Amino acid sequence: MSTISSETLFFGTSDHWPIALSCENIFFDTNSFFPHTNWKAFEAVITLLQTFWMEEQKKNSADEWYKQYIRFIAAIKNRVTHWKERDKYKPSLPAGIIEKLKEIRKVRNRYYHLRHEGVFSEETRVLLRTLTRESRVDIAKYKIAQWQNFLANIQTSYDKSDKAFWTHLSRIYKSRTLPFYKLSDGTKIISTQQEITNELYQYYSEQFKASALDCSNEHVVQIDSEYKELLNKLAISRDKVEKTSTWEFTQLIKTLKPKKSA
Repeated sequence: MSTISSETLFFGTSDHWPIALSCENIFFDTNSFFPHTNWKAFEAVITLLQTFWMEEQKKNSADEWYKQYIRFIAAIKNRVTHWKERDKYKPSLPAGIIEKLKEIRKVRNRYYHLRHEGVFSEETRVLLRTLTRESRVDIAKYKIAQWQNFLANIQTSYDKSDKAFWTHLSRIYKSRTLPFYKLSDGTKIISTQQEITNELYQYYSEQFKASALDCSNEHVVQIDSEYKELLNKLAISRDKVEKTSTWEFTQLIKTLKPKKSA
């Protein structure tokens, strides 16, 4: 943004006046990646750790607990969010209706700004009312056209008509998956939140615990000794270690792979 200016608007009944920020040029760094957040996983983690955070609230002050909790929430959202590439951003409304909605917003802001200053413009009021009515009619027509196209796709599917109908219909009336409230370990059914938390904690602790080393394998012993040697060097080194990722390891392994290998 360049040539930025701001001013306080004495508008509203709050004790905090709004600030209007304006600039001449705005540059956007656009790309074709969009976030997709798995809110089901987010909800499950929050539910499982609710008791833990309630106990943490008793140990620390409210401010310190709040700082840690919001960092925890942000970390969970970042963990369950995956960025997927899309060729083009496709809005839900056509470009013509979007431009009309932007024009309505400008007219509405101008109308209320003049009204706040004591200037009642009948022409602006009529224009705002007319544009609002036209936009509602255009949106309704667009939705009707989309629905007619949807029905046409079903009607033109002659082969396996029943399957085509339910396939298209499931896109609209897709039921929402509810969070789980009971858990079965094979011998009994667990229903309380604390028992479910303990059972899942024990299960995943056993799944991701460190595997035992096979000391009879010379390669395993060599890897373990080199790992300990690397840890000792990092402990006494003052150089900053840059973070890496599994993608970099994969690319490095591909460069070491012989050309004639299977």
